[in-house]
Amino acid sequence: MTEYYVTFRHILPVMMFTPLYLIPSQTMRVEAKENATEYDLQLAVCNELANLNYDPYHIRIEKTQQAN
Repeated sequence: MTEYYVTFRHILPVMMFTPLYLIPSQTMRVEAKENATEYDLQLAVCNELANLNYDPYHIRIEKTQQAN
């Protein structure tokens, strides 16, 4: 497992046509497999924030960087 810094936005379907500058972005450190795809990172964000019950399809990954 590899740690990544991920900047993402949580965009619900009702916010689909909202300009991105109005949707806050968040940065966090997540653990995912090595050479993770965008979907793997979306799942890692959802697992890290499990109590918020996010859907991986509502997460938009903006930037990623390996923490190691």
